Amino acid sequence: MEVGVEQNRLKIPITTQNNDPFPGNCESVQLCRQAHCILLRYSRHLEVWKLGTFKEPLTGEGHIPLSSDPIQLVRLEAKEGGLIASAALSDDAHWLVYSTNSQVYCHRLFLEDGVPRLQKVDMSAEHSDVAQRVVFTLDGTQVILATTSGSIKILNLLEDHIERVISFNPHVDKLLKGPVKLLAVSGDGCYLVAGDRHANIVVWSLASLQYHLSLPKHRCSPTALAIQSSTNNLVVVYADHKVVEVNLKTGKFSNFSKLLSGQMPTQWSSRCFPVNNVTFDPRNDNIIILHDDTTICIIDKDKDLPLAEAKIPRLESSGMSDGVDSSNQSYPRTSSPQNAFHFIKKYKHLVHLEWLVGEELVAVEVSPASLAEKLPPSLKQKKYGM
Repeated sequence: MEVGVEQNRLKIPITTQNNDPFPGNCESVQLCRQAHCILLRYSRHLEVWKLGTFKEPLTGEGHIPLSSDPIQLVRLEAKEGGLIASAALSDDAHWLVYSTNSQVYCHRLFLEDGVPRLQKVDMSAEHSDVAQRVVFTLDGTQVILATTSGSIKILNLLEDHIERVISFNPHVDKLLKGPVKLLAVSGDGCYLVAGDRHANIVVWSLASLQYHLSLPKHRCSPTALAIQSSTNNLVVVYADHKVVEVNLKTGKFSNFSKLLSGQMPTQWSSRCFPVNNVTFDPRNDNIIILHDDTTICIIDKDKDLPLAEAKIPRLESSGMSDGVDSSNQSYPRTSSPQNAFHFIKKYKHLVHLEWLVGEELVAVEVSPASLAEKLPPSLKQKKYGM
């Protein structure tokens, strides 16, 4: 006896969307401008590299051909196989502080006849909590730790030891309501900024070690913030892509920030990737540079804001192929943007972008192939139609 089964074929619309493989603000990269070094944080080890050099004068645009290759100075494994929760390198690359999921460690980095040497500095007397965020002041005299217990500790860095300046808990003062997600110090060492996942952003004066101000609370969590050294303007980007700019001295929003709050481009606010980092052009105080996993957004405050529904153009530059179909009208090409917003779409997985010095802008990208190599074998298999 044969039993027949009737098949019904349904056409189901399939929507695909790329997902950012890196958590927002994972702080896996840090540039040290003074030392011309870069710190790379992996899950179980750290690497410090001396960046390559190039011949001047620079000609053209795009990638710079190096005259000397980068040199790895340090590879430091986490103690007892622990996971690295946070790490920071002082701007002169003389101090390295990192925290595992159980303890904080501090090292001095010396270069003797071009050979790097690490010297451990005991921190047990001053710090025992796990630090989820670590930042140095620009002059390298202090390190600031945001701990899992909610406290913020400011420590002085001396020749052979560390001493505590102050420890305070923003939770007790009801300034923050959760663990510190974002932490930054102004270039002049006058202000400390901390933000939590509940959209509380607080500023303290490091000169007086007192509370200074709080930003108005937004409905979404902040994903990135940075302080412009030349102006002490704080730029914050939230999960809904709202961008605000406030002067830390006066506590007032800039005129550009006020205009932007009422005229945010729809194409910008509707993006699905969170902004991971904010940096500035040291040659022009009006330029703010934001980036997510795939796209760089350049904001020129000196230009007019586009209409809310206007398409944001992508910038063309010689020597740089962005890999985007030129017929795609969602991102019309331009070589001279007329409005404040424009995009550069060049990378697959952009982890970090930051201005170094002069004409140098450093981008750290992870290739899709290197991500696939770390997947379990079952997920690495190439399947038909996928």
